[in-house]
Amino acid sequence: MGSCRDRTASPAEAAMGSCRERTASPAQDEMGSYRYRGLAGYSPNWYRIVTDGGEGGREGGMDLSNRSMPAPCRNTGDRSNRRGSVPSTCLPALSADDDYLGMSDMGQTPTPFEEEEAEEKRPVIVRPGEMKAGNDPEAAFRRSTRVRRQNVRLSDYELNISAALVIQAVNELLEPMSVTEALSAPDAKQWIKALETEYGELMRNHVWELVDRPSGVKILKNKWIFVRKRNAQGDVCRYRTRVTIKGCQQEFGVNFWETYAPVAKAESVKFVLLLALFLGLPCRQIDFVTAFLNGPLDDVDIYMEQPDYFNDGSGRVCQLLQSLYGLRQAPRIWYKMLDEYLRKCGFRRTKMDAGVYVRTVGENKVYITVYVDDLLIVGTESDIEMVLVQLRSKFKIKDLGPVKHLLGMEISYMLGCRMSITQHGYMEKILTRFKMTKCKPVPTPQVQGNFPMPGNPDVEPVCVDPDPDMDYRQIVGSLQYLVQCTRPDIANAVRTLGKFLNCYTREHYVLVKRVLRYLRGSSDYGLLWTLSNKTRVPKDVYVNASRPTIDVQIVAYADADLGNERDDRRSVTGYVLQMEGCTYVYTSHKQRLITDDTCCSEFVAAAECSTMIMWTHNMCKELGVRRKRTILYEDNQAAIKVIEANTGDYK
Repeated sequence: MGSCRDRTASPAEAAMGSCRERTASPAQDEMGSYRYRGLAGYSPNWYRIVTDGGEGGREGGMDLSNRSMPAPCRNTGDRSNRRGSVPSTCLPALSADDDYLGMSDMGQTPTPFEEEEAEEKRPVIVRPGEMKAGNDPEAAFRRSTRVRRQNVRLSDYELNISAALVIQAVNELLEPMSVTEALSAPDAKQWIKALETEYGELMRNHVWELVDRPSGVKILKNKWIFVRKRNAQGDVCRYRTRVTIKGCQQEFGVNFWETYAPVAKAESVKFVLLLALFLGLPCRQIDFVTAFLNGPLDDVDIYMEQPDYFNDGSGRVCQLLQSLYGLRQAPRIWYKMLDEYLRKCGFRRTKMDAGVYVRTVGENKVYITVYVDDLLIVGTESDIEMVLVQLRSKFKIKDLGPVKHLLGMEISYMLGCRMSITQHGYMEKILTRFKMTKCKPVPTPQVQGNFPMPGNPDVEPVCVDPDPDMDYRQIVGSLQYLVQCTRPDIANAVRTLGKFLNCYTREHYVLVKRVLRYLRGSSDYGLLWTLSNKTRVPKDVYVNASRPTIDVQIVAYADADLGNERDDRRSVTGYVLQMEGCTYVYTSHKQRLITDDTCCSEFVAAAECSTMIMWTHNMCKELGVRRKRTILYEDNQAAIKVIEANTGDYK
């Protein structure tokens, strides 16, 4: 083994660096004639092998061809009861000048049976001169003197609180899923009080009566819902419980018929808020307590099991007399009851939106928008108080004061001056839900150019078996409500992403995450309505008298993108409506027709915008708002000429 040029090096020479110039010795020649397996290297001048119960090799060497490779070094605990008293799974630590190479490629991982045999026959390497009296190999085992330091990279994940506090914090965030969990929770007393309060409301409204179990009738089950209401600081301010019937067990034609119940559209709510700003009227928000428990259940017979914690054990069941949360027809029953009562109070439902009501009191007008059990009342202070008195005589309501939080929108209203509508809290919930609170913001919601086609062969499609970690559909659905209320800047991006709900890929998932990154840097964006000096309301008037009706100016902008959709070559329409410079209607959607030139696509966009203009005109007429002549802006001269000519062209 004196030179690399003399002969082929053995595996032991290769591991020890046989190309280095050393003085040849008989031991080296002897080592070269053996083949070792499982050792990094061996030389009588450097080491010698001590084996407990092992068999020696030929003439001072050792044949390790049938030995198993030692397992990686690990803490094996106290093995003083084993023969040899040396941890057989660990090799001694060698210094830097030992010329020792790693053992990562020296063999395969032994089987469990080989490890048991190797425990008794595995060799241990020691240095010459380190053997003490009695040839005790344990005395020659040198432990590492390296000073171990904590990994700085993992310092952010260190928890300095006890496990009990962690468990308590997690339990406070999780809502109980059953009565058993609620009664075993640390705040069981609060949950019991909430259960008794809800049950008292059910008895006060005579929601059911206990009857003997009928035969041949399906008995529906129920479930308790537990919610901790929190304030703006995140602290628990109220414990809320509600018993709900499992409406999924209902059968059409047996225990329910009609289910449709209209609510006010987002455009209508913003339109009424904008009128309040122009007229200098205050806005009041109220909430109905247990709204669905007020409607009578007359058309069908529904039976339900007794709710947990209040079951008397008699075997009787509850026959519903009033509507209950969870019934499929409950929203419709509640809406019909509220609609009838508002009509009795002198309100008139608008034709443009079944969730908007108006009443004329002398020269003043009162507006109401209905969204299930949330009401927005716009009018003078005296008129609002009159409406509240009428509602309290029929329902149990809660006066929330001037509107601040409505349907997920945060409203800041300076009477007669300006109004801002944002959804900062809703956006934070979205970012927290999809783990994007600490993402890096981007300046735009959409990349330049077209989106990838569905089923693109360059990316992995996930439409057949979606990845559970890719919440693509949930993200798009959450973003659509943002677009509908306060964020026109992401309308086109969300519209494009919504096309791939059934055929999205990982590339689409990256693009929808980009929208969330854009929202991270623009969470305070929203709609800002400011009155000009001509329309601004003085501060010392319009408290008990409404402002004289003004003539509002409505302006619309329409545009189209010809052949934007690569899959079907349809164009995209976008338009915006403003009232006195305040944006309240906007959209971005694909056209229903396939147009072959820019003039046609722009004409279709203008026609679709005109439908919303007509809706605004009719709404102004029903609400008693005078308006000026509406202006529609269009940037295509050919489309403008076709509109002005009105010649009935074939296109």
